[in-house]
Amino acid sequence: MMNVSNTTLAPCEGQGCLSSVAKFQNSLETSWLLLCTFLVVSMQLGFAMLEVGSVREAHRMTVLAKNIMDGAVSCIVFAIASDQWSLSLVHRPDGTILYDRALFNWAFCASCVTICSGSMAERTTMNGYLFHAALVAGVIFPPLAEAAWGHASSSFLGSAIHGCIFHDYKYHDCAGSGVVHVVGGTAALAGNLLLGRRIMRADEEDHMAKYPEPEMLGAIQHSQLEAAEEGAGEPKEATTAEDGQEKLGLLPSLGSARWQRRFENWHRDRKEFQPCAYLQVMGMFILWFGWYGFNAGSSLSEGATMNPALVSWNTTLAAAAGGFGSYLYLYAFRLNLDTGFLCNGLLGGLVSITASCDVASPVTAAFIGFAAGLAVYPACSQVLQWLLVDDPVDAVPVHAGCGVFGVLVVGFCQPECDVLRKLGSMSDGQAIFCDGNHRWGQQLATQFWACLIMIGWTLLISFSFWLVLVVSERVRSGELLHIAQAEMQLVKLTQSMALPSSSSSSSEA
Repeated sequence: MMNVSNTTLAPCEGQGCLSSVAKFQNSLETSWLLLCTFLVVSMQLGFAMLEVGSVREAHRMTVLAKNIMDGAVSCIVFAIASDQWSLSLVHRPDGTILYDRALFNWAFCASCVTICSGSMAERTTMNGYLFHAALVAGVIFPPLAEAAWGHASSSFLGSAIHGCIFHDYKYHDCAGSGVVHVVGGTAALAGNLLLGRRIMRADEEDHMAKYPEPEMLGAIQHSQLEAAEEGAGEPKEATTAEDGQEKLGLLPSLGSARWQRRFENWHRDRKEFQPCAYLQVMGMFILWFGWYGFNAGSSLSEGATMNPALVSWNTTLAAAAGGFGSYLYLYAFRLNLDTGFLCNGLLGGLVSITASCDVASPVTAAFIGFAAGLAVYPACSQVLQWLLVDDPVDAVPVHAGCGVFGVLVVGFCQPECDVLRKLGSMSDGQAIFCDGNHRWGQQLATQFWACLIMIGWTLLISFSFWLVLVVSERVRSGELLHIAQAEMQLVKLTQSMALPSSSSSSSEA
């Protein structure tokens, strides 16, 4: 029997060995990328739970349906658009598609699209929203992703983003603070500005004043008839239920005059818009879990083995610091624990670190998350309230506001260069920031310019789309028309129930 312990294996040499090693490395990279992609796709469940927990109960099924359909629509449209745009992100130079890259970039696109779902909830029809989702997946997101991360620097947006101000400085966005979150938040803002605020239900007391019980209405009309007989000797002509309602002021005026919208009555707001805290918290934790696929998966292309670990640790620190910062804000300024606010503060920390998760030191990552939860998210949320922009899930402050902050703060980041050199795991992106000639001012200007390009491109397309639909009155859910129709039916029902009561009272008299 051969002694295995004393057997030495011949070293692998030659072209065949190199080919085997390359195939093995490629298989590992593909497996890692697919694992991270599955984590990113799982974020769709987190978005759905967070949005359902933030809207009114009557609209939850619609929100869930939109989350299902925007994932399906974005997948089909992105598959077509990636070929039409010839994205180097998902194609080899010879045109062969890389399926793992296509799936990974679609997951990013789906997250960008879903941001709009909760922000514009309760105010758009299904078809209007799905057309916008297709627009984001096919026209807005692909060229911006190609410009930021693609290999074809000759693209029209790529040449505008990289090296436009300073030739040697390129826009840096590791996992999409700008491309995913600023774009999604900006598209949501464009829709919110044109859709207006959500309409509130009629107050119960006001409803009873307008629509009394049939027995009460009959009694009122009977007493009115008796008073008329005593005063004039005979009843007046107008004795129908409708005429009685008009005389008593019970027939409502159809339209929007008496229907309040959000921010018009703060007491009604708190009573009407009650979130479901446990759904919000569960959605937040699922998003936090999926965010590791977002950031760690994006570090694969950098070619450094330590990057996924460093990126994941920075992501965790920023999330924790963001949650703690939002807690301190609540403790200092609101004196209450708002679970939705805490969730958004933590998510704001995650959004803010997404661009710099590979070039920030752990201390810097914690500071970025803390600043996002303590100042950036609360300030942006308050500004939206002052502007009377109705965002049910605060997607614009979390994704657009904290996304812009995350893009800009890249200019101030510097990794732990000495540690990375000792470990031999410095990526190309980190090497640029560790260069002694690298200047934070030039990098900040590059980041700022790229952010303006992304916001301008998104606003130009998204705002134009919503403007056309709003002008044609096809995107609104027809709320005022439905309210008027419901009021009319309620009036007729009240009349039909009141007439027998009044006639029987007259006959007895």
